[in-house]
Amino acid sequence: MNLKSAIRRIYNAVPVRIILEPICADDGISSRISSKKAGVMRYRVGFSDSQTSVFIGKRKSVRIILNGIRMLSEDEPGLFCMLVLHHKIFGYCGSVTRERYLYQALSQGFQSYIPHMIGFSVNLLRNESLLAMEELPSGVYEKRYLYAILDMLARLHAQYFMDAACVKPLHLNSYSPSDYYDTRQCLLRIFQKYSDENIEIFGREQTHKIEQFIRNIRQEWSRFCDRRTLTHNDCCCRNLSFSAEGFWIYDWELACYQNPEHDVAELLISVLNQLDDSEIVSALTYYKRKFEQLSQTEMSDAEYSKILEFNTLEYCVNKLSLLRLADKKLSFGYTRQLALNTARMLTILEDRKNKGWTECIRN
Repeated sequence: MNLKSAIRRIYNAVPVRIILEPICADDGISSRISSKKAGVMRYRVGFSDSQTSVFIGKRKSVRIILNGIRMLSEDEPGLFCMLVLHHKIFGYCGSVTRERYLYQALSQGFQSYIPHMIGFSVNLLRNESLLAMEELPSGVYEKRYLYAILDMLARLHAQYFMDAACVKPLHLNSYSPSDYYDTRQCLLRIFQKYSDENIEIFGREQTHKIEQFIRNIRQEWSRFCDRRTLTHNDCCCRNLSFSAEGFWIYDWELACYQNPEHDVAELLISVLNQLDDSEIVSALTYYKRKFEQLSQTEMSDAEYSKILEFNTLEYCVNKLSLLRLADKKLSFGYTRQLALNTARMLTILEDRKNKGWTECIRN
Protein backbone atom coordinates (compact mmCIF):
# COMPACT_ATOMS: atom_id res chain seq x y z
CA MET A 1 0.00 0.00 0.00
CA ASN A 2 1.26 3.47 -0.89
CA LEU A 3 1.31 5.14 2.51
CA LYS A 4 1.21 8.73 1.25
CA SER A 5 -1.81 8.01 -0.96
CA ALA A 6 -3.60 6.19 1.87
CA ILE A 7 -3.14 9.11 4.28
CA ARG A 8 -4.26 11.57 1.61
CA ARG A 9 -7.50 9.59 1.16
CA ILE A 10 -8.12 9.42 4.91
CA TYR A 11 -7.60 13.16 5.56
CA ASN A 12 -8.48 14.49 2.13
CA ALA A 13 -5.27 16.51 2.33
CA VAL A 14 -1.75 16.11 0.92
CA PRO A 15 0.85 14.86 3.44
CA VAL A 16 4.33 16.36 3.03
CA ARG A 17 5.99 14.71 6.03
CA ILE A 18 5.29 11.28 7.56
CA ILE A 19 7.15 10.06 10.64
CA LEU A 20 6.59 6.48 11.86
CA GLU A 21 7.12 5.70 15.54
CA PRO A 22 6.77 2.45 17.51
CA ILE A 23 3.75 2.35 19.82
CA CYS A 24 5.87 1.65 22.90
CA ALA A 25 9.56 0.90 23.22
CA ASP A 26 11.72 -0.70 20.56
CA ASP A 27 10.92 -4.15 21.94
CA GLY A 28 7.37 -3.74 20.70
CA ILE A 29 3.76 -3.33 21.69
CA SER A 30 3.72 -3.78 25.47
CA SER A 31 6.98 -5.76 25.09
CA ARG A 32 5.19 -8.49 23.12
CA ILE A 33 5.91 -8.05 19.42
CA SER A 34 7.55 -5.52 17.14
CA SER A 35 4.95 -2.87 16.35
CA LYS A 36 6.27 -2.65 12.80
CA LYS A 37 5.85 -6.40 12.25
CA ALA A 38 2.36 -6.24 13.75
CA GLY A 39 1.42 -3.47 11.34
CA VAL A 40 0.63 -1.02 14.15
CA MET A 41 2.54 2.27 14.38
CA ARG A 42 2.13 5.86 15.54
CA TYR A 43 2.07 8.26 12.58
CA ARG A 44 3.06 11.92 12.82
CA VAL A 45 1.91 13.63 9.66
CA GLY A 46 2.49 17.15 8.38
CA PHE A 47 0.26 18.49 5.60
CA SER A 48 0.80 21.07 2.88
CA ASP A 49 -1.39 23.59 4.75
CA SER A 50 1.00 23.43 7.77
CA GLN A 51 -1.50 21.39 9.81
CA THR A 52 -0.26 18.31 11.68
CA SER A 53 -1.92 15.17 12.96
CA VAL A 54 -0.92 12.21 15.13
CA PHE A 55 -2.78 8.92 14.90
CA ILE A 56 -2.39 5.21 15.48
CA GLY A 57 -2.27 3.44 12.13
CA LYS A 58 -3.17 -0.22 11.85
CA ARG A 59 -2.11 -1.85 8.60
CA LYS A 60 -3.60 -5.19 7.64
CA SER A 61 -3.12 -7.46 4.65
CA VAL A 62 -3.41 -11.07 3.58
CA ARG A 63 0.39 -11.16 3.49
CA ILE A 64 0.60 -10.29 7.20
CA ILE A 65 -1.88 -13.07 8.00
CA LEU A 66 0.05 -15.61 5.91
CA ASN A 67 3.32 -14.62 7.61
CA GLY A 68 1.60 -15.18 10.95
CA ILE A 69 0.51 -18.66 9.89
CA ARG A 70 4.07 -19.45 8.74
CA MET A 71 5.38 -18.33 12.13
CA LEU A 72 2.86 -20.50 13.99
CA SER A 73 3.67 -23.63 12.00
CA GLU A 74 7.46 -23.07 11.93
CA ASP A 75 8.99 -26.02 10.02
CA GLU A 76 5.89 -28.23 10.12
CA PRO A 77 4.42 -28.43 6.59
CA GLY A 78 1.48 -30.51 7.79
CA LEU A 79 0.48 -27.97 10.42
CA PHE A 80 1.01 -25.11 7.96
CA CYS A 81 -1.43 -26.72 5.51
CA MET A 82 -3.95 -27.30 8.30
CA LEU A 83 -3.76 -23.66 9.41
CA VAL A 84 -4.10 -22.36 5.85
CA LEU A 85 -7.10 -24.58 5.17
CA HIS A 86 -8.86 -23.91 8.45
CA HIS A 87 -7.74 -20.40 9.41
CA LYS A 88 -11.36 -19.20 9.51
CA ILE A 89 -11.98 -21.00 12.79
CA PHE A 90 -9.19 -18.94 14.36
CA GLY A 91 -10.76 -15.64 13.29
CA TYR A 92 -8.35 -14.67 10.51
CA CYS A 93 -10.86 -14.87 7.66
CA GLY A 94 -12.03 -11.35 6.73
CA SER A 95 -9.98 -9.59 9.41
CA VAL A 96 -8.38 -7.30 6.81
CA THR A 97 -11.50 -5.15 6.63
CA ARG A 98 -13.72 -6.27 9.52
CA GLU A 99 -12.54 -3.79 12.13
CA ARG A 100 -13.48 -0.67 10.17
CA TYR A 101 -17.06 -1.91 9.77
CA LEU A 102 -17.32 -2.59 13.50
CA TYR A 103 -16.01 0.84 14.51
CA GLN A 104 -18.54 2.52 12.25
CA ALA A 105 -21.46 0.42 13.47
CA LEU A 106 -20.62 0.46 17.16
CA SER A 107 -20.13 4.22 17.24
CA GLN A 108 -23.91 4.42 17.73
CA GLY A 109 -24.46 3.81 21.43
CA PHE A 110 -20.93 2.68 22.33
CA GLN A 111 -18.85 5.78 21.48
CA SER A 112 -17.40 6.00 24.99
CA TYR A 113 -16.06 2.43 24.86
CA ILE A 114 -14.30 2.27 21.48
CA PRO A 115 -11.47 4.32 19.94
CA HIS A 116 -12.47 7.14 17.63
CA MET A 117 -11.85 6.07 14.04
CA ILE A 118 -10.41 8.97 12.05
CA GLY A 119 -10.73 7.16 8.74
CA PHE A 120 -9.53 4.27 6.64
CA SER A 121 -8.09 3.45 3.24
CA VAL A 122 -8.55 0.16 1.40
CA ASN A 123 -6.70 -1.23 -1.60
CA LEU A 124 -9.07 -3.93 -2.88
CA LEU A 125 -6.69 -5.13 -5.59
CA ARG A 126 -3.99 -5.96 -3.06
CA ASN A 127 -6.40 -6.71 -0.18
CA GLU A 128 -4.67 -4.22 2.10
CA SER A 129 -6.03 -1.60 4.46
CA LEU A 130 -4.88 1.21 6.74
CA LEU A 131 -7.08 2.12 9.69
CA ALA A 132 -6.38 5.46 11.43
CA MET A 133 -7.64 5.90 15.00
CA GLU A 134 -7.03 8.02 18.04
CA GLU A 135 -4.32 7.03 20.50
CA LEU A 136 -5.68 5.70 23.80
CA PRO A 137 -4.39 6.03 27.38
CA SER A 138 -2.13 3.24 28.63
CA GLY A 139 -3.52 2.74 32.14
CA VAL A 140 -3.55 -0.79 33.56
CA TYR A 141 -6.47 -2.96 34.58
CA GLU A 142 -7.73 -2.75 38.18
CA LYS A 143 -10.49 -4.77 39.86
CA ARG A 144 -12.73 -1.73 40.07
CA TYR A 145 -13.25 -1.83 36.30
CA LEU A 146 -14.61 -5.38 36.17
CA TYR A 147 -18.33 -4.74 36.68
CA ALA A 148 -18.31 -1.74 34.35
CA ILE A 149 -16.82 -3.95 31.62
CA LEU A 150 -19.43 -6.64 32.29
CA ASP A 151 -22.16 -3.98 32.04
CA MET A 152 -20.85 -2.86 28.67
CA LEU A 153 -20.62 -6.43 27.38
CA ALA A 154 -24.15 -7.24 28.55
CA ARG A 155 -25.47 -4.18 26.69
CA LEU A 156 -23.57 -5.06 23.52
CA HIS A 157 -24.61 -8.71 23.60
CA ALA A 158 -28.25 -7.89 24.30
CA GLN A 159 -28.41 -5.35 21.47
CA TYR A 160 -27.33 -7.90 18.84
CA PHE A 161 -28.73 -11.06 20.45
CA MET A 162 -30.11 -13.49 17.87
CA ASP A 163 -29.67 -10.85 15.16
CA ALA A 164 -28.15 -12.98 12.40
CA ALA A 165 -28.77 -10.11 9.97
CA CYS A 166 -25.74 -8.28 11.45
CA VAL A 167 -23.27 -10.93 10.31
CA LYS A 168 -22.96 -9.96 6.65
CA PRO A 169 -22.81 -6.13 6.89
CA LEU A 170 -20.33 -6.29 9.77
CA HIS A 171 -18.24 -9.03 8.11
CA LEU A 172 -18.38 -11.11 11.31
CA ASN A 173 -16.91 -14.55 11.72
CA SER A 174 -19.76 -17.05 11.92
CA TYR A 175 -18.99 -20.73 12.34
CA SER A 176 -20.95 -23.69 11.01
CA PRO A 177 -21.00 -27.34 12.15
CA SER A 178 -18.68 -28.23 9.25
CA ASP A 179 -16.20 -25.52 10.31
CA TYR A 180 -15.88 -27.21 13.69
CA TYR A 181 -15.89 -30.74 12.28
CA ASP A 182 -13.16 -29.98 9.74
CA THR A 183 -10.82 -28.41 12.30
CA ARG A 184 -10.85 -31.25 14.83
CA GLN A 185 -7.51 -32.72 13.74
CA CYS A 186 -5.87 -29.29 13.55
CA LEU A 187 -7.06 -28.32 17.04
CA LEU A 188 -6.05 -31.69 18.48
CA ARG A 189 -2.61 -31.56 16.86
CA ILE A 190 -1.88 -28.11 18.30
CA PHE A 191 -3.12 -28.99 21.79
CA GLN A 192 -1.17 -32.26 21.92
CA LYS A 193 2.09 -30.46 21.01
CA TYR A 194 2.14 -29.56 24.72
CA SER A 195 1.29 -33.00 26.12
CA ASP A 196 3.70 -32.92 29.07
CA GLU A 197 2.83 -29.35 29.99
CA ASN A 198 -0.88 -30.12 29.61
CA ILE A 199 -0.66 -32.85 32.26
CA GLU A 200 1.23 -30.49 34.57
CA ILE A 201 -1.24 -27.61 34.17
CA PHE A 202 -4.60 -29.27 33.57
CA GLY A 203 -4.03 -32.65 35.19
CA ARG A 204 -4.82 -35.97 33.51
CA GLU A 205 -8.58 -35.76 34.00
CA GLN A 206 -8.95 -32.25 32.55
CA THR A 207 -6.52 -33.00 29.72
CA HIS A 208 -8.58 -36.05 28.73
CA LYS A 209 -11.74 -33.95 28.94
CA ILE A 210 -10.25 -31.27 26.64
CA GLU A 211 -9.14 -33.85 24.08
CA GLN A 212 -12.60 -35.48 24.11
CA PHE A 213 -14.14 -32.04 23.66
CA ILE A 214 -12.06 -31.48 20.52
CA ARG A 215 -13.12 -34.85 19.08
CA ASN A 216 -16.79 -34.03 19.74
CA ILE A 217 -16.63 -30.28 19.13
CA ARG A 218 -19.26 -30.22 16.39
CA GLN A 219 -21.83 -31.97 18.59
CA GLU A 220 -20.92 -29.75 21.54
CA TRP A 221 -21.35 -26.61 19.42
CA SER A 222 -24.73 -27.80 18.11
CA ARG A 223 -26.14 -27.68 21.64
CA PHE A 224 -25.70 -23.90 21.81
CA CYS A 225 -25.69 -22.77 18.17
CA ASP A 226 -29.09 -21.07 18.49
CA ARG A 227 -27.85 -18.69 21.20
CA ARG A 228 -25.56 -16.20 19.45
CA THR A 229 -24.75 -12.51 19.24
CA LEU A 230 -22.02 -10.07 18.24
CA THR A 231 -18.92 -10.74 20.35
CA HIS A 232 -15.54 -9.07 20.49
CA ASN A 233 -13.93 -12.55 20.44
CA ASP A 234 -10.63 -11.33 21.86
CA CYS A 235 -11.96 -9.74 25.03
CA CYS A 236 -9.01 -9.63 27.41
CA CYS A 237 -6.96 -7.04 29.25
CA ARG A 238 -4.47 -6.86 26.38
CA ASN A 239 -7.22 -5.28 24.26
CA LEU A 240 -8.54 -2.89 26.89
CA SER A 241 -7.23 0.59 27.63
CA PHE A 242 -7.88 2.31 30.97
CA SER A 243 -7.80 5.78 32.48
CA ALA A 244 -9.34 7.57 35.44
CA GLU A 245 -12.29 8.46 33.20
CA GLY A 246 -13.11 4.92 32.10
CA PHE A 247 -12.05 2.23 29.66
CA TRP A 248 -11.96 1.49 25.92
CA ILE A 249 -12.00 -1.82 24.08
CA TYR A 250 -10.14 -2.09 20.78
CA ASP A 251 -8.83 -4.67 18.27
CA TRP A 252 -12.21 -5.81 16.95
CA GLU A 253 -10.69 -7.63 13.98
CA LEU A 254 -11.69 -11.06 15.32
CA ALA A 255 -15.31 -10.08 16.06
CA CYS A 256 -17.65 -13.04 15.79
CA TYR A 257 -21.28 -14.12 15.86
CA GLN A 258 -21.20 -16.64 18.71
CA ASN A 259 -22.29 -17.27 22.30
CA PRO A 260 -22.24 -14.09 24.42
CA GLU A 261 -20.66 -16.10 27.23
CA HIS A 262 -17.46 -16.43 25.16
CA ASP A 263 -16.48 -12.80 25.84
CA VAL A 264 -17.24 -13.17 29.55
CA ALA A 265 -15.22 -16.37 29.93
CA GLU A 266 -12.25 -14.92 28.03
CA LEU A 267 -12.31 -11.66 29.99
CA LEU A 268 -12.36 -13.44 33.35
CA ILE A 269 -9.66 -15.92 32.33
CA SER A 270 -7.39 -12.98 31.50
CA VAL A 271 -7.68 -11.66 35.09
CA LEU A 272 -8.45 -14.86 37.00
CA ASN A 273 -5.17 -14.88 38.90
CA GLN A 274 -6.18 -11.53 40.45
CA LEU A 275 -9.52 -12.84 41.78
CA ASP A 276 -10.59 -15.47 44.29
CA ASP A 277 -13.23 -18.08 43.53
CA SER A 278 -16.08 -16.15 45.15
CA GLU A 279 -15.27 -13.07 43.05
CA ILE A 280 -15.34 -15.15 39.87
CA VAL A 281 -18.69 -16.69 40.82
CA SER A 282 -20.11 -13.26 41.68
CA ALA A 283 -18.95 -11.80 38.35
CA LEU A 284 -20.46 -14.68 36.36
CA THR A 285 -23.71 -14.44 38.30
CA TYR A 286 -23.83 -10.69 37.81
CA TYR A 287 -23.40 -10.99 34.04
CA LYS A 288 -26.09 -13.68 33.81
CA ARG A 289 -28.65 -11.51 35.59
CA LYS A 290 -27.69 -8.36 33.70
CA PHE A 291 -27.84 -10.01 30.29
CA GLU A 292 -31.15 -11.73 31.05
CA GLN A 293 -32.63 -8.42 32.16
CA LEU A 294 -31.49 -6.58 29.03
CA SER A 295 -32.30 -9.35 26.53
CA GLN A 296 -35.53 -10.40 28.29
CA THR A 297 -34.44 -14.02 28.22
CA GLU A 298 -33.85 -16.65 30.88
CA MET A 299 -31.43 -19.53 31.18
CA SER A 300 -31.46 -22.21 33.86
CA ASP A 301 -28.46 -22.52 36.16
CA ALA A 302 -27.66 -25.93 34.66
CA GLU A 303 -27.66 -24.58 31.10
CA TYR A 304 -25.58 -21.57 32.12
CA SER A 305 -22.95 -23.89 33.62
CA LYS A 306 -22.89 -25.95 30.42
CA ILE A 307 -22.55 -22.99 28.08
CA LEU A 308 -19.80 -21.43 30.21
CA GLU A 309 -17.94 -24.73 30.17
CA PHE A 310 -18.32 -25.01 26.39
CA ASN A 311 -16.95 -21.51 25.80
CA THR A 312 -14.09 -22.03 28.25
CA LEU A 313 -13.11 -25.27 26.51
CA GLU A 314 -13.46 -23.62 23.10
CA TYR A 315 -11.18 -20.79 24.26
CA CYS A 316 -8.69 -23.39 25.53
CA VAL A 317 -8.42 -25.33 22.26
CA ASN A 318 -8.64 -22.31 19.96
CA LYS A 319 -7.36 -18.96 21.23
CA LEU A 320 -5.11 -20.29 24.00
CA SER A 321 -3.60 -22.94 21.73
CA LEU A 322 -2.64 -20.30 19.15
CA LEU A 323 -1.12 -18.10 21.84
CA ARG A 324 0.91 -21.04 23.10
CA LEU A 325 2.15 -21.68 19.56
CA ALA A 326 3.06 -18.02 19.04
CA ASP A 327 4.77 -17.91 22.44
CA LYS A 328 7.53 -20.16 21.07
CA LYS A 329 8.59 -17.43 18.67
CA LEU A 330 7.51 -14.24 20.42
CA SER A 331 8.06 -15.12 24.11
CA PHE A 332 4.88 -13.44 25.36
CA GLY A 333 5.53 -14.40 28.97
CA TYR A 334 1.87 -14.73 29.93
CA THR A 335 0.56 -17.82 28.14
CA ARG A 336 1.41 -20.21 30.98
CA GLN A 337 -0.55 -18.05 33.39
CA LEU A 338 -3.50 -18.04 30.98
CA ALA A 339 -3.34 -21.84 30.81
CA LEU A 340 -3.31 -22.05 34.61
CA ASN A 341 -6.23 -19.61 34.75
CA THR A 342 -8.16 -21.70 32.22
CA ALA A 343 -7.60 -24.88 34.25
CA ARG A 344 -8.84 -23.10 37.36
CA MET A 345 -11.89 -21.73 35.54
CA LEU A 346 -12.83 -25.26 34.46
CA THR A 347 -12.51 -26.40 38.08
CA ILE A 348 -14.74 -23.54 39.30
CA LEU A 349 -17.37 -24.33 36.67
CA GLU A 350 -17.33 -28.02 37.57
CA ASP A 351 -17.87 -27.06 41.20
CA ARG A 352 -20.86 -24.82 40.30
CA LYS A 353 -22.71 -27.60 38.46
CA ASN A 354 -24.19 -28.81 41.73
CA LYS A 355 -24.44 -25.43 43.46
CA GLY A 356 -26.07 -23.22 40.84
CA TRP A 357 -25.60 -19.49 40.39
CA THR A 358 -27.34 -18.06 43.44
CA GLU A 359 -24.35 -16.48 45.14
CA CYS A 360 -24.71 -12.91 46.35
CA ILE A 361 -23.30 -10.35 43.94
CA ARG A 362 -22.04 -6.84 44.34
CA ASN A 363 -24.83 -4.25 44.58
